[in-house]
Amino acid sequence: MAAEDVAVPVEVAAPAPALGEPMDIMTALQLVLRKSLAHGGLFLYSDQCFCTCSEDVAVPVEVAAPAPALGEPMDIMTALQLVLRKSLAHGGLVRGLHGAAKVIEKHAAQLCVLAEDCDQPDYIKLVKALCADHNVSLVTVPSAKTLGEWAGLCKIDSEGKARKVVGCSCLVVKDYGEESEGLHIVQEYVKSH
Repeated sequence: MAAEDVAVPVEVAAPAPALGEPMDIMTALQLVLRKSLAHGGLFLYSDQCFCTCSEDVAVPVEVAAPAPALGEPMDIMTALQLVLRKSLAHGGLVRGLHGAAKVIEKHAAQLCVLAEDCDQPDYIKLVKALCADHNVSLVTVPSAKTLGEWAGLCKIDSEGKARKVVGCSCLVVKDYGEESEGLHIVQEYVKSH
C-alpha cells in the first residue's frame, strides 16, 4: 500500500497560512502532520520546529520555553539552564575537557560550568586552574547528568522528558546568544561569588 493510499482523518480548523505569516501551534502541528505523512521530514531544533513539505518550504514555529511563574524569582540553577539552552541554540557552547581547555586558552570563554560529582580529582584541578589563570568565571552544578541534559547530550522522548542522558563534567560558554533574565541572574551570581 503506497503512502498516497493511506487516509488519515485530520480535523482542519483553518487553512495553512501563507509563507512568512505567523501561525498558532495547532495550525502548525496540523500542517506538520499533513506534510510529514505525505512526504516525511520533521526537523526539531532547541527553540524552533521546522517542517518541510513537498515544495521544500521551511515553516518556523516558536516553541515556548518553560519559565517560572510571574512574580516568582528565578533561582540560579533555572537561570543557568536557560542560559545554557540559549547558548547551545546559538552555537556558543563547548562541551568536554578538551574543547573547554582550548576555548579557555584562547581567552574566548565567558563562563565555565563544572559538575561537582566528577570522580577525577585531576580533572577538577585542571579546570579550576585554567579558570583561575585566565580569569574565567566558574560555576558548579551538583550532577554531571544534569549538566549533560542542559548541554543537549540526551534524547527527548515524545512526552518531552530527557532519555539516554550522557554525563558532562565540564562545559564552557563562549557566546551567550541573546540577552535574557536568566543571563542577568547568572552574571549577578558570578559577580557575588
